[in-house]
Amino acid sequence: MTLERHPQMPDEEKPCYLSALAPELFENILSHLDSVRTLSNLITTSRFVFRHFVGREGPIILRILQNELGPVLTDAKFLNRLRSSSSRTLSRN
Repeated sequence: MTLERHPQMPDEEKPCYLSALAPELFENILSHLDSVRTLSNLITTSRFVFRHFVGREGPIILRILQNELGPVLTDAKFLNRLRSSSSRTLSRN
């Protein structure tokens, strides 16, 4: 059985023009994506994009979640901290 390359998959020989951007600029572009799904679609299109994403997953995903969820994420983080501090207070008593 031989695997055929999908016609839309990038070739390794083809240059990725995004690599000409400064890393800070490219990370800024990633952080302005509107959803985690969009990020997922983007990082599967290019090895360069995926390699740039790896190692910075946490901060990039957090920023995208802030874009996607807005104030709901802020509320959830507050409630999580409140719950954590409440459980510590209860365990001391």
